[in-house]
Amino acid sequence: MDKLNSFQEIQNTVSAIKEANRGFITNFFPEINKINTWIKKEELYIKVIEDTAFYFKKKAMFTHLFFSTTPVLCGC
Repeated sequence: MDKLNSFQEIQNTVSAIKEANRGFITNFFPEINKINTWIKKEELYIKVIEDTAFYFKKKAMFTHLFFSTTPVLCGC
């Protein structure tokens, strides 16, 4: 897990995931002012695994989990 340092890092990650051209699913709709506040407070982290980015917004007693990913298509 890595600390996010800029809103641009989020945009770059989302763009890279969308480049897979397999659709896009997310529960993370970043608003620049809110994200910049979280970054300034060192509350926002990221972990990328293949075509999925997990965003962690940490608080003292709780961590919010957001994600951006491409759908997995099964040829079963």
